[in-house]
Amino acid sequence: LMNLGADALYEERFAQAEALAQRAHAMLERTLGPRHPRSIYVDNVLALAQAGISGHLEAAIGTMAADVDLARATLPPNTEMLGGVVSVLGDIQFLAGHDAAAIASLGEARAILAAAKSSALGTTELVLGRVELRAHSGDALATLRDARQRLAAAHAQEPKYIALADAAYGAALAAGGDVAAGERFARAARASLLAGPDAGSVRLADVDGLLAGILERKGDATASRQLREEGVAIYRRVYGAGHPCERSLVAELAAAAPPRAGAAEARETSPARNPLLPDP
Repeated sequence: LMNLGADALYEERFAQAEALAQRAHAMLERTLGPRHPRSIYVDNVLALAQAGISGHLEAAIGTMAADVDLARATLPPNTEMLGGVVSVLGDIQFLAGHDAAAIASLGEARAILAAAKSSALGTTELVLGRVELRAHSGDALATLRDARQRLAAAHAQEPKYIALADAAYGAALAAGGDVAAGERFARAARASLLAGPDAGSVRLADVDGLLAGILERKGDATASRQLREEGVAIYRRVYGAGHPCERSLVAELAAAAPPRAGAAEARETSPARNPLLPDP
């Protein structure tokens, strides 16, 4: 049941994954008790499934926090598996918008996984770099550079995560002032997703949001808006309306709304302004 749930999770069928993982969790409690170490595997799947359903994210954080507590209590310290579950907690905290908590969790996971020489390190660095980017941390560019290199070396069969890492790295380049290079990375990442089997994945919506931000820096408001609208449609189809990822892109669309009637005339008589900042 857990493996079937993991398959559904990978294919972004989150409601089905949640139902399967809940059945596996209940079965495990009946047969082995409520705090058996095998629950770490099952509840890892359950929390990730909950995180992909609008309205279930806080439940996902609770599930994963309890899972981390169980891992700390039953596993040797600093094992690769502990690093993995702490990383998943950070991933869900990032989705929920809890940036400071996510950075703390992902930083701990990164240290554990690096010491264990784990192949999962690149995925952890990808999420850490994305939350650092959103938090305007100067560490984002280096973290995402490391993530790209590790993912390319260790996850050759995971093109959607490599593409997301490329797009996030491009967004970090653009945030640092190199908008042209950032756009090249993000456009290439989007093209690779559209050409492969993950064209309908939420990873494409993630990339659309990152590329939209780069194009907004460039001053291309029309293309930026179109990408965000496409990303919102994907999030609503896969996650459901009201998911934090969908709400975030909707907020960006609202912030980049066309100026009100009369605003253009007012700007003609006002001092020169930065076109990337909102009107006063």
